[in-house]
Amino acid sequence: MKKKLGSILLGAALVCASLALFAACGGGHTEHVFVEDESGYVAPTCTEDGKKLLRCSICNETQEETIPALGHDWDEGVVTREPTCTTPGVRELHCTRGDAMEPQPIDPVEHTWTVESVTREPTCGTAGDGIVRCSVCQKTEEGVGVIPATGKHTFEDFFTLDEKPTFEQEGSRSRHCSVCGAKTGVVTIEKLDAETEFPYEFHLVRADGGILPANDFRYSVQLNGEEVARGSFKSGVTDKPVPLKPAAYTLKITQMPDGYTAREVTTDFDTFTQTGRLLAEIPVSAALLETPAAEDTVYALNAVMHDFTFTDVLTGTQHSLKALLAEKKGVFLNFFYVDCQFCNLEFPQVKRLYAKYKDDVEFISINASKLLFAGSPDTDDAVKGLAAKHQLSHMFVGADEGYALSKAFSIKDPDSGVPFNAFIDCDGVVRTIHSGYVGYNQSTGEDNGSNEAVLERAILGLIGYADSVRTPAPAALPPVKRRGA
Repeated sequence: MKKKLGSILLGAALVCASLALFAACGGGHTEHVFVEDESGYVAPTCTEDGKKLLRCSICNETQEETIPALGHDWDEGVVTREPTCTTPGVRELHCTRGDAMEPQPIDPVEHTWTVESVTREPTCGTAGDGIVRCSVCQKTEEGVGVIPATGKHTFEDFFTLDEKPTFEQEGSRSRHCSVCGAKTGVVTIEKLDAETEFPYEFHLVRADGGILPANDFRYSVQLNGEEVARGSFKSGVTDKPVPLKPAAYTLKITQMPDGYTAREVTTDFDTFTQTGRLLAEIPVSAALLETPAAEDTVYALNAVMHDFTFTDVLTGTQHSLKALLAEKKGVFLNFFYVDCQFCNLEFPQVKRLYAKYKDDVEFISINASKLLFAGSPDTDDAVKGLAAKHQLSHMFVGADEGYALSKAFSIKDPDSGVPFNAFIDCDGVVRTIHSGYVGYNQSTGEDNGSNEAVLERAILGLIGYADSVRTPAPAALPPVKRRGA
């Protein structure tokens, strides 16, 4: 009985298993087991979908699945037409998977402008005005801002103070573009501290705002009537930084050459140089010395001259330096002797410069032969002959009257020391000295013109200084940019 029951149960189990298998594929009770049938695979293309065939591994039922189109795979393309400033170009793109091609436009290029005329020059940051023409299509444009800005800044080689340091905040300095004011190389300046010594720098400042490049001045720094520092100047700037704590100081010039006066200055921690040092500017003025020069007087660069009188060899008229400086913006002293090779090379240059600047600057040629050749100085007739040879009409001083001036300027060498030129500004100061002759090639006899350029720059310096100091100053002057030491 038990064996018969077991056989019945086993048979029932086999029937159930068969029914379950039937239901998985065809009865809808469980999922198909699909696998890909490669025979039904259709590959996708760039533009058309592909497909794959799925087949149930149990019941053999099939199902299709879509594969999206790939899209074109364009290469970098080939330019078939170059763009110009008036027409776009064309680049052909080719599909790497077939023969498909697609043209792609290339934007026109910029016009190639050339400047035909300028009414306002462009700068590094501002376009100029005028007329420009495209060298390719010949199109023209005229008006404001048609000339492109150069974009090339001209940065100064020194620093300018941008933000003054205080006890509460740091300051800064930078190099500025001299044209548009753009900044580069910004440097931070530490904020002030009441117990910290800061480097002070003193400048000798002329009436035109420029530094007087003198050495023979001495200063004293005083606080509450007591001297706390002293020193000297090198080229118009303190020879070394003066360390001082923040306070209000009185600055006095205790020694200076004859002819100069300096104003006493009270300074505080409120002005800085471009290098970040504290700055005090000492106004210095000069005036022609009206007393006769002593026999041992020596004139060097930045010396104040004594008044002197002389007779013009060519006209016989008498003149004085004081009267000439009252009328003109400066005086050009040209030392020579008649047989001097380079003096004779220089006189045509002096003639041209005299014709150009005689209304502003007085020209005086001074014969130095009595100092250079004591036994055989040039005669006045020889000087007149020289002037006639070069057709010169400016003033000439003969050897006798020229002796004292030649000696004062220490003219000693007839070969390398002459011609000797000194340029006297309207205050009577020896502003520039040019000794000898430059730009001449002895072997080829060629002259590159640099000697005349040196003389002209010095003359323009006299004119510029006089125009600056003799013109009424505006109510408020902007700060002067100066190099730090």
